[in-house]
Amino acid sequence: MTTETQFPAPAGHNLPPVEPPTPEAALQDLNARYSEIDAALAEYEKAAKTFPDNLTIKDQDVAQALQDLLGKMKKSLSAWGAYKKEEKGKWNGIVKVVQNFFTTREEKLEALHNKYREKHLSFLELKAAEERRAAEAEAERLREIAAAEAAKALAAENERKRAEEERAAAEQRRIEAERRASEERAAKERAEQEAKAARERAAELERQAKERARVERKLLDEKAQDLKLKLAYAKRICALLENDEAEEAEIETLDENIKPNGLISQIAARILSSSEKTEQDEAAVSDATQQVATFRDALSRHRQAEEAERKREQEAEEAERQRIAKEAREKREAELAELEAARAEEAKAKADVEAAKERAAAAKAEQREAASSEKAADRGLRSAERQERSTGQTAAKADARAGRFEGRVDNTEEYKLGTTRGDLGTVGSLTARWTYNIVDEAALRAVSGPLGEHFTLEALQGAVHRWMSSHRGSLTGPVGARVKGLLAGTEFVREIDSRIA
Repeated sequence: MTTETQFPAPAGHNLPPVEPPTPEAALQDLNARYSEIDAALAEYEKAAKTFPDNLTIKDQDVAQALQDLLGKMKKSLSAWGAYKKEEKGKWNGIVKVVQNFFTTREEKLEALHNKYREKHLSFLELKAAEERRAAEAEAERLREIAAAEAAKALAAENERKRAEEERAAAEQRRIEAERRASEERAAKERAEQEAKAARERAAELERQAKERARVERKLLDEKAQDLKLKLAYAKRICALLENDEAEEAEIETLDENIKPNGLISQIAARILSSSEKTEQDEAAVSDATQQVATFRDALSRHRQAEEAERKREQEAEEAERQRIAKEAREKREAELAELEAARAEEAKAKADVEAAKERAAAAKAEQREAASSEKAADRGLRSAERQERSTGQTAAKADARAGRFEGRVDNTEEYKLGTTRGDLGTVGSLTARWTYNIVDEAALRAVSGPLGEHFTLEALQGAVHRWMSSHRGSLTGPVGARVKGLLAGTEFVREIDSRIA
């Protein structure tokens, strides 16, 4: 039988229910009766803003005015406090009546609830014990069935192991073939990379040679133009010499241009030493050499005393020109030899690539043969596995069913059994909860800080409860477990309780 009480209960008399004022109405009443408070506060704020942030010893008058203002504020605070106490006192009695009304009845109902809750808890524990006994019996029966089916599955497992061994051998042969094929592929890739590097090196050498030729050709053109200008200048000055009209500075400039190892000789030597000179360049230098000889004769006639020295310098100039030309030929020959070596290296790399391709193809064929053998062994293994699964499914199902029942017996705590459902939708079940016992109050107060000795027992118990709630992750253990050492002077206990939802 279920009794449901409707709240709030009927008043039972003809008087209307007491209606307290709304917060809005209460605030409006206070604003009306104490309107001078806001006005005074505004005046205080306005007056306070007239004072500076910092006072000095010279601000005697200002300090006195501030002191008077503070005295007024203090009187107002005292008066407002009295108003607040008076207004609050009107309602304190009513609040006590409401609290006592409900507290008295709550205590009676809580005592009644706890009395019959113990009876319900005993029933749930009996039901949980019965469910455990039935689960143990069913688990034993299913375990016997699972043992018989496991024997059948063992034979299928042995056959599957034999097929696995055959497949493992075939797989090993395939792995070895793949390893050899991988090595050959790696060798082929290395050969291709070396061939690519050789091609790139030969191409880079050719590019560098072309770039050097372009730069050298441009420089030769500049030198040839400079040579023409200097020859033209020398020709003009020599014409002036014939008429004895050349100035000394012009003669000195002419001498700098046409003397052995002079500017014209240096330009000619540079052109002849170039690896990019053409027959036209050589002809121009030869023509310039002849002109310079003519110019030197003209200048020699002008300076007979310097003839012997100039002849020796001219011979040395010719020897230096030949040496520079020889070095240029040797440098060009070395560059051509390096280019030829790079091309030969590229050809050899191409041959190595072809050979590596042939070896890789042979290794790939061997790999395909090993893979085919492995597939045949794999088909045999899958057949054995299907047989094993077929014979083992019944055993697995029986084992799973037995495991479920054994799980309820071995892995399910007592409080999770014994669920009962009421006709009105309530669900009663056992539950486990953590509680605490203060076993050493002095030790607990010692770890509560400087205020611990001043806590009431109720405050101390409330602090322990809040500590336990915030450290639930540290509390572990089965029903009946007692945990000590987490909080000084306290032990935590896991107890069985009933729950109705």
